[in-house]
Amino acid sequence: MNILMIGGSNVLMNHMIEKYRKEGHRIFILTGSRYKNAWYERSFERYDFPYDAINIPEVFESVDPDVIIYLGAYDSNYTWKFDRYECGKYASGVIN
Repeated sequence: MNILMIGGSNVLMNHMIEKYRKEGHRIFILTGSRYKNAWYERSFERYDFPYDAINIPEVFESVDPDVIIYLGAYDSNYTWKFDRYECGKYASGVIN
């Protein structure tokens, strides 16, 4: 099964990656992190894009996930100065 996990590096995500990998699933990571050195358990493929990037649909097409697990994410590409504005922009980027 192809599993797409969306979110930043954290302990929960790493434990889930390890568990699903042991069960024989292919794990794909989509993260908006600008920090390329963020550590993840070994996954099949990792994509580092802002969540409103125009190539996100291509990622979904190429992964063709059976399951999508959204663990929440703090996208450092947003300033979060104007919370309501940024929150709407962020949510629409993830949904699209």
